[in-house]
Amino acid sequence: MALIWSAVVAFLVTNTDDLILLMLFWGIVRTVRDRTIVIVGQYAGILSLVAASWLLSLGFMTVPTKWVGLLGLLPLTVGVVNLWKWVKRPQAVTEATAEEASTVSAISGKLSVALVWSVTVGDGGDNLSVYIPFFVHQPLWRMVTIVFVFIVMTAFWLWLSNRLVQTKAIAHGIERFGTWLIPCLFIIIGLFIILSSGLF
Repeated sequence: MALIWSAVVAFLVTNTDDLILLMLFWGIVRTVRDRTIVIVGQYAGILSLVAASWLLSLGFMTVPTKWVGLLGLLPLTVGVVNLWKWVKRPQAVTEATAEEASTVSAISGKLSVALVWSVTVGDGGDNLSVYIPFFVHQPLWRMVTIVFVFIVMTAFWLWLSNRLVQTKAIAHGIERFGTWLIPCLFIIIGLFIILSSGLF
């Protein structure tokens, strides 16, 4: 039980920001395919961070941390492209046309496992700093337990973030401001990943 609670705490401490990122992704989900992409991308990102931390704790892998910053180029590009489309969109459009030309829908069409994965991993610097010392000297059975806890917690995180997005205030905010706010958030996330890595 002590190991399980330690794993839960490690997950909560390092993935609070992920809750916000997941809310951003759920805000642009429009189809069952989009939903599947968010789930698969989040799991791929979390498991990649766990695998990298474990290998680093064993001394089997050395990765220059700064190169992780390159992952920020993907959300940055998506944000810039869709913000530019929103700026170029004619101002005098009917409500129906505006809905069809929605930048939120445009980003949804570009939603991919690679995008969700890159944001999760790129924003995971704090994860590595906690996971590596936590994984040191852990026998295999304890690592299996930790991974199982992380899988369950990721499922809970996906459910919780989805529920939060469905609250009236957040849903109304996404509907009203999402066409320009969501691309801006992608740009901020991309820049944060790039700059915090020390790549430049």
